[in-house]
Amino acid sequence: MSELVRVECDNGAKYYDEDGNLRAEENDSYPQRLYREFDEDGDVTFASMGEIDPDVHSDSQITAAIDLIEMYLANAGAPHAGPLANLEVYEAAWHLDIDARDIKDKYVGEFYNNAEFAEGYAESTGTVDTTEWPYNCIDWDRAAADLLMNHSEWDGHYFRD
Repeated sequence: MSELVRVECDNGAKYYDEDGNLRAEENDSYPQRLYREFDEDGDVTFASMGEIDPDVHSDSQITAAIDLIEMYLANAGAPHAGPLANLEVYEAAWHLDIDARDIKDKYVGEFYNNAEFAEGYAESTGTVDTTEWPYNCIDWDRAAADLLMNHSEWDGHYFRD
């Protein structure tokens, strides 16, 4: 990239070319830095969630990162986005090769461990009332092992396959 002018912002920096066009942007509002590059038309050509390297990752992985980051930025300020306003969800989706369009339908939630995931899943689907015997005696690790045959997890974030 040619000489750019860096302009500090509240939560990062923006980089402009000599014609005043936005060419790159850093966003530090999340502990893990977001970075995007733009072409002459203002379209995103590269995006990074801190660990995406164009020398290591394929064009399709970079395109997936762009889609995920753009969706995150669209949801980050939305009043009813819930967990979809959390960048960690999109990072987990990227690691699990989940398409940005599928996150809303596939995201199950964030859990401390697999057993907590299984118990939470059972409660949310109404499968069992886990407060009464014998349901409070269930081997949740074993139940999680069965559930994980149709689900994926990255860093505590669970998705349907």
